[in-house]
Amino acid sequence: MILCVSPNTGIERTWKIPKFEKGGVFRVAEETILPSGKGINVARAVQILGESVKATGFTAGIQGRYFCKLAEDEGIAGSWVWVTGETRTAIAIYDPEGQTDATLLSAAGPKVSEWDWHRLHTRIRTLSRITDLVSFSGSLPPGSSLAMFTNIIAELEAGGKNVWVDCDESTLEAALRARPTGVKINATEASNLTGILVDNHAKALQAAEILRRQGAEQVVLTLGSQGVIMKTETECWRAAPPESQHFVSSVGSGDSFLAGLLVGLVRKWPISACLRSACAAGAANTLTPGGARFDYEAYQAIMEQTTAQQSTSQDLF
Repeated sequence: MILCVSPNTGIERTWKIPKFEKGGVFRVAEETILPSGKGINVARAVQILGESVKATGFTAGIQGRYFCKLAEDEGIAGSWVWVTGETRTAIAIYDPEGQTDATLLSAAGPKVSEWDWHRLHTRIRTLSRITDLVSFSGSLPPGSSLAMFTNIIAELEAGGKNVWVDCDESTLEAALRARPTGVKINATEASNLTGILVDNHAKALQAAEILRRQGAEQVVLTLGSQGVIMKTETECWRAAPPESQHFVSSVGSGDSFLAGLLVGLVRKWPISACLRSACAAGAANTLTPGGARFDYEAYQAIMEQTTAQQSTSQDLF
């Protein structure tokens, strides 16, 4: 069982708009509506990959009730903490004829209090009793306490749970102080946090080691088309999926990647298989509209073609 925490849940509307460009007036050709928030995307992808999952996070208002209905309809087992305000909405726009990635617009979410975080902490504590692994994904809603967020991670780790974090830069920087089992981060985020311009494998390894020294036991750093590197205390790995000629949207690919990694970890696969699974899930997600909404057969086919190899630090310099 994997517990996916998404503090800032939402409703994602993906719009297909041919020939979309800034400043025009357009009609939506197709709409996909999903319960969202990065942690919810992770939960959806974990389910696609065949593992049991629980999800939790804040939700609010009329939009929150709609979010819960959407999650229920998908079979996502959720235990939500209700707060004042309205659950946020995100809009993803993609042009099937265009050459650029989808455009994502996301609201901030409802403001929360320390008492709200106390209730979420209690909910996570209860749910974690039946889970093997806990992930925290996405932004924190306005008013959130970084100290309380960090305390939750530290408590889980002290209780023997493996915690993985995939959050924005300021949140991740705070999470490192709690010494999580692992962090998943992209090249831009790693560059901003470490001061190293991460544009190749060697610099990615340098940045990953800095992040490890700051508190993460393991670091997985994604490099877009260059694949991914993983740094542990004693090992360094790199992996990359095959190049794809078809592309719809990368929205949710990072979440699908994390789900593929977590599924491998909870199944106790070797690191090479975990990374191949992660890369395949992330790549499969780009083939369909909607965050973390991909075809399992596509995932399997890509995983078979994905390479992963262990490297020494010297190999990457």
